Amino acid sequence: MGDVMTRLASATARVQDEAGLVDVIDAHLEAGLAETMGAYAFEHMHLWRSEQVPVGEEFRKHLLARPSETHGIILEALGVQEQLHPIVERLQREIAPALIDEAVASWTRAPLAYLTDYPTEIAALFLAQDRGLLASVLVVSDVADEHDETAWRTHASALLWRDGVRASARLLASLCPERVSFSLVPRSERLDIDQLVAVQRAQDAWLASIANSHADDVIHLFPETPHDGG
Repeated sequence: MGDVMTRLASATARVQDEAGLVDVIDAHLEAGLAETMGAYAFEHMHLWRSEQVPVGEEFRKHLLARPSETHGIILEALGVQEQLHPIVERLQREIAPALIDEAVASWTRAPLAYLTDYPTEIAALFLAQDRGLLASVLVVSDVADEHDETAWRTHASALLWRDGVRASARLLASLCPERVSFSLVPRSERLDIDQLVAVQRAQDAWLASIANSHADDVIHLFPETPHDGG
């Protein structure tokens, strides 16, 4: 994980604002970095096992000893993540290893395929989750060695991390509603997966029928213009 921290910190060193930060993170998502990290985290269940940064209770104590808006956001993200930990751990025991391997291989082949494969509402949560996973690397790295000049990046990364773990919670609550408490994810924030998938399939079928009905038509996007000479 140290290599991941180094790569992200280096890539964001010259970034000046949140939009630039998101661009860098998205570029790393396209390269499949989040999927590699996600597989590692799912397998080991401890994402921040590194001697270079404060972890666990030490990390929490470090944040609590230096109160700030940014540290409050990080603590909120950690709180949600800790509530999700036993849920994901149980799922890990219940899912066949072969299915996990297949999912990891699929992520590696097409890291952002969910943006086109899933309904928009579901894809948005996956994207927030992946952005948050990479942003959390920057947070841990920055908190371990805080400087005034990187304070804005730490804050922006903390927001992305918090949004990411919230997205993870919403996904789990939508997919496994009986396992996630309503205090963590209210009913109003849960997606009706079956309905979203049904709507998506209906739209895909409608578009396919339109395409098939005009399969033999020639559509000229640009009018032909006369040519001068040969």
